[in-house]
Amino acid sequence: MVPDKLDDWTYEIVEALCKPGRPESDRHDFKFEVRHIENAAKLCCAFANSYGGFIIIGVKEVGKGDSKRFEIVGLNHDLELYANFLNKVKVEPDIAISEPKIINVPNSTKLLYVLEIPLSPRRPHLPLVADQRIFWKRWGSGCVQMTLDEVRNQMISFEEKREKLSLILIAIREILNSFDQESSVVDGSYYAGSISTDIFDKIIVETYSLLKIDHNLISYFLYIRRHVSAFNAKKLILITTSSGRHDIEYQRNIINNYKQEIKTILPTIKILVESIEVSLKAHYGIVNPYNALN
Repeated sequence: MVPDKLDDWTYEIVEALCKPGRPESDRHDFKFEVRHIENAAKLCCAFANSYGGFIIIGVKEVGKGDSKRFEIVGLNHDLELYANFLNKVKVEPDIAISEPKIINVPNSTKLLYVLEIPLSPRRPHLPLVADQRIFWKRWGSGCVQMTLDEVRNQMISFEEKREKLSLILIAIREILNSFDQESSVVDGSYYAGSISTDIFDKIIVETYSLLKIDHNLISYFLYIRRHVSAFNAKKLILITTSSGRHDIEYQRNIINNYKQEIKTILPTIKILVESIEVSLKAHYGIVNPYNALN
C-alpha cells in the first residue's frame, strides 16, 4: 500500500492509509503541521537507518486508544514548509531529503506535503538533540532504539565502503597519470599495454549505494571509462601499425595523430578526476590518498 517512490503518492493513497483501523507503518508517518513536529530528527534518523520512509504533513491524529484515527485536514500553501522542516532535522551525518511532493485535497484549496526520507548509504544517523541522542530505527508505527550490534554493523559497512572509495580515487589518479605519461612521450617509445579498468569497475558496483547520492558521480565515472576504452582501441591501432610494414613517414603521422588525440583528451580527464575528488570529499570527507603515496 505504501508507495516505493515519492512520485507515486496520490490523494487516494493517503486517503486509504487514513481509513479507521489502519495504523502508521514502518514506511510512513502522519504529521499535522511542521511547527508541531517535536521529533523530526528522531523520526528521520529512524527511517534513514531502517528502510527509508515518508512523512505526510497535513494529516491530523484524532481520538485516543482504540478510537484513534487519522483525518486529512490539509494545509494552506506554504513556501517555507520545506526549509522549516529541514531546520528541525539536526542530525549527524546529514540526511539527503529532497523537496516534498505537493498533493491537492479535492474540493478544497488545502494541500498535503509528502516528504521522502531515503534509506541512507551513510547510516547510522544520530539526532543532535540531547534528549533524542540515540541511534533509532523504525519498528512498526514507532521508533525504537537500535541494538549495539545493529549500530556496529552499519558503521562497519559504511567504513568499508569509504575505504573502497579511497581505492577508486587512487585508481582514477593512476588512469590520469597514464594519459599524462602518454602525452609526454617524445620519441615514439610507447609502452605496449592498455589501461585496465577491472578494479575501477568492481569498486563502482560495490560502492554504488554511496556513489548514487550525487547523480553526477556515476556520469563522471562512465565518461572516464569511455575515454579509457577509446584510448585502448587507439593504442592497439598504434601498436599494430608500428609493428607492420609501413614507411617511416606513415608511422610518424600515426604517432603524431595519436599523441595529439591524447593531449586533447587529457584536460577532460583531469576535470573529471578533480570533480570526483571534490564530490567524495564534500559528501564523505574522503581525501585522495594518491598524493601521499607518490
